Amino acid sequence: MIVLPGCRALEAKSAEKLLHFVEAGGQLIAIGALPELSIGDANDAIARLRQCFADGRARCIDDAEALPAALASLPRAVDAPVPVLHRRIDGCDVIFAPAAFPYATRQRDNRSWLDVHYTFDPADYHRTMPMTLRGKRGTPELWDPFGGGRRPLHAVQNGDNVTVEIPFDGGPAALIVWPEESKQIEAAPVTQPSAVTVLEELTEGWLSILEPTIDNRFGDFARPAHPGAPPAQTWRFAHCVESQGEDGLSAGWHSGNWPPSETAQVLATFGPQGWFLGPLQPGEAPSPLAALTAGDDPLQVARWRPVVYSLSRGADHDPIHKSWLGPKGHVPEEFLLFGRLDAGQAVQFRTSIRMEQATELTFALGAPAAKQLWINGVDAGDAPQGYWWMTPVHFKAGVNIVEFRLTAEEAINLRASWALVQAPERYARPEWMTTPDEPSKYARLVFSCEIDVPFAPLRSVVQVGADVPCRVLVNGVEIGRQGGFDPYYSLMRVQPYDIPNLTQGKNRIELEIQDMGWRPAVVVDGVVTGADDQRFTWRSDSSWQVQRNDNAPLPVRLRRRQWADAPSGAIPVDMNPAFSHLWRRPHPLPNAHWLEDFPADDTVVDVAPDPFAGLRRVEWLRWVTPPGAVEMTIPVQGQARVWVDGVEKPIDNVGCVLLGDEASRPRNVVMRIEPASGCSGGRLLNGPVVYRIGNGKIALGRWADQGLESYSGGLRYRRKVMLNSLPGGEIWLDLGRVRGVAEAWVNGKFAGVRILSPYRFDVTELLTTGDNDVEIVVLNTLAPYLDVQSPTSYIFPGQCDSGLIGPVRLVVRRMD
Repeated sequence: MIVLPGCRALEAKSAEKLLHFVEAGGQLIAIGALPELSIGDANDAIARLRQCFADGRARCIDDAEALPAALASLPRAVDAPVPVLHRRIDGCDVIFAPAAFPYATRQRDNRSWLDVHYTFDPADYHRTMPMTLRGKRGTPELWDPFGGGRRPLHAVQNGDNVTVEIPFDGGPAALIVWPEESKQIEAAPVTQPSAVTVLEELTEGWLSILEPTIDNRFGDFARPAHPGAPPAQTWRFAHCVESQGEDGLSAGWHSGNWPPSETAQVLATFGPQGWFLGPLQPGEAPSPLAALTAGDDPLQVARWRPVVYSLSRGADHDPIHKSWLGPKGHVPEEFLLFGRLDAGQAVQFRTSIRMEQATELTFALGAPAAKQLWINGVDAGDAPQGYWWMTPVHFKAGVNIVEFRLTAEEAINLRASWALVQAPERYARPEWMTTPDEPSKYARLVFSCEIDVPFAPLRSVVQVGADVPCRVLVNGVEIGRQGGFDPYYSLMRVQPYDIPNLTQGKNRIELEIQDMGWRPAVVVDGVVTGADDQRFTWRSDSSWQVQRNDNAPLPVRLRRRQWADAPSGAIPVDMNPAFSHLWRRPHPLPNAHWLEDFPADDTVVDVAPDPFAGLRRVEWLRWVTPPGAVEMTIPVQGQARVWVDGVEKPIDNVGCVLLGDEASRPRNVVMRIEPASGCSGGRLLNGPVVYRIGNGKIALGRWADQGLESYSGGLRYRRKVMLNSLPGGEIWLDLGRVRGVAEAWVNGKFAGVRILSPYRFDVTELLTTGDNDVEIVVLNTLAPYLDVQSPTSYIFPGQCDSGLIGPVRLVVRRMD
C-alpha cells in the first residue's frame, strides 16, 4: 500500500511506477488533490493514473484525518502494542520491535519550540511484549542486535497465527526472525543459556586515567584558541559563612565537622554583587541612601534580595539563550535579571564600590526602562530617552554607594547592565529609533543624518536593522534594501551593506521606509576605515531626524526596547543588545573577554562591586579533588588556609597547593577565606580550581561524587583479575549500569563498544588463566563541562550524570 500526498504535479516516471504498482494489485490512496501536470517526459501516465482513481482501482480521501479509517480495512500481518518494522528478507519474516512508543523521552506539554525540556523514564519501556504474526507457523528466533546472540522464542500456535512474548532483556529493541518452513537459516547453532553465575566481582581496585577528548584548537570553548583540552576543573562548592560570634576553626569545620544545616551550593565566579527591591508599585520605592550606617547592615538592605551574577560570565543559566538560540560565542551584555514588571512598576538596585582616590568617570546604564541614578545619595540628573544612558559621575576616595531605580513604561522582562567607563566614545552603542508621531499607514518615512568623515575611506560598511521594508541610501544612491518579502513570519532583520560611494567630508545617510501601521524600529551602525589604520565610526542616536511624506523633519524618538514590538498583550522576546552591533564594543563586564577574540582594553574600569560595604566576613568552601590529582591551583580572592583530608597544606601566592603522589583517591578539601572586598559565595574564586592529574584510584559510581562533576571526556578504568581456571561456557564482562559510552579491552584486545544498556561483552576468547588486564573506557558528553563553563540553559536533570556505576562482574553463561 502506498499513500500519495496531495500534489498537482508529478514526475512522469513516478506516475509510471505507481501505475505498475496498482496494476500488480497494490493499494494506492491519495490525500486531497490528484496529480494534473506531468514533469519530465510528455506522456499519458498522469491521465492513466487519474483513471485508476476514477474506476475505483485507487482511492482518494479528503484529508489526512481520514487516513486511519481508510487503512482500517487493510489486513494486518502483525499485531503488537507498538508499531513494528516488518520486512521479508531472503524468504524470512524479519520484525524490528522497539520497547517503547513513540519514545521513552517525554516532552513537556504546550511548550514553545524554543523551550526544550524533557525527562527520561526507563519505566516507559516494556520489559516483555506480546506479538502475533498472522499466516505464519513455526518457532521464531530472537536475534540480539546489541550482543549478536540468537535464541528460540517460545511460540503459541493458534491456527495460522503464532504468538510470542518478546523479552527486552538485551536492550530497548529486539529483532524477531521467522524462517520459511522449507528453508533452513544458515547460521551458528541456536543455543539457550541454562544458568548464569558470577565468576568474579570487580568492585574494588580500579585505577583511573583521564583521557581528554575536548579540543580547543578552534576556540570552541574559550578564547584565545589553543590545542588540547582544558584541565580538569572544579566549579561547584559547598559554601558556609561564619555568623556573628561563630568560629569555624574552633568548631572543627576544617577536620570534617562541617555544618550541614548552613551549607549552600555555589558556582565559581558567581556571587552577590548588590541588592534589589521590587517589583515596587508607584510610591513604594525607598529614598536613596546617602551614607553608610553603623552595624552589620551598612547598606540598609535587610529586606532586599541579592543580585547574583559573575563578573566574567554574567547571569547564571541566562534564559536569553533560549530565544537567542545560544550565547553566539559571547557573554550577553545584560546581567541584571529583575524579572517581569508591569507598566509603572519599578526596581531599585543598591551596592557599593571602593575607590583608592577621588575620580571622575562615566556611568553607563542600559535598560528598557526609565532611569534614575544616585551616587552617595546625589542625583546624577535627568536620563534621556532610549535604552542607554551615559552620564558623568564623581566618586570620592573610599566606599561609595551606587544606587539606581528602573521604572517600566510597559510590561517587560526587565534586564539591565551597568559599567564605569573612562572612554565613553569607545563604549557608546547604537540606539533603536522610531517616529515621534503616531503611525499613518503607507506613509513614506525617511530617517536621515549627516556624517563627516575625516579621511579618504578605503572601506565603508553600514549595518541596518528594521522591522519594516527599507531602502538604504548614501548621498542619494541606493546601496541596498531589505524587507518586503521574508520567509519567516515577520520583517525584522539586521543586515550589513558595503558603501561604495562614501567620500571624505560630509555624507548624507537615509533610510527610506514604508509606514506599515505601527511605529517602526530602526537601528544603524557604521564603520569607515582608511590608510594607516584610520577608523571612524557612527551610529543611530538622538542626532537623527525623521521626515513623514513632505512634512518638516522631526527629531527621532529613541526606543527603550532593543528590538521590535511584540503582538498586543505579549511580552517581547529578549535579545542581547549587542546582536545588532556591526562591531564588538567593550563589554560592560571587563572580565567577559575570556570569550572574545581580543583582550579587554581600558574602556571599562575593572572595579568589583561590594554588596557588604567593607564589612568583614569569614567564609568557607568545601569540595572533592579528582582521582590522581597531584597539584591544584585555587584562584582565591582573599587570604586562604587549605586542609586536605583534615591536614593543612601550604598555599602559595598564586594559589598552588601540592597534593602529593599519584595513584591517589579523591580527597576532601576545606578552605577558610577572609575575602577580598566584596567577594562572597562563588565570587570568592575568580575561576575554577584546576588540577594537574596523574594516575589515580577510583571507585565505581558517579564521577560527580569523585571530583569530576564538570569533566567532559573519557576516563579509563584499569585493574587486574586473577583466574586460576577458566570454567566451561561463555564468560561475559557485565558492567552493570553505565552513564556514557563504554569500550572494553581484555589483555590488550578489544572486546567491543556499547552505547546503551546492556553493557555486556563476550570475553570468552580473551581471558586466560592467571592475571588478566581489564580496561574500560567510559566517555560522556559535553553536558557536564558546558553546564558550568558556558553556562547554557539546555542542560537537563540527568544529562550530567557520568561514570561506571556497576556492579561490574565476570559472569558465566553455561549453555545446554
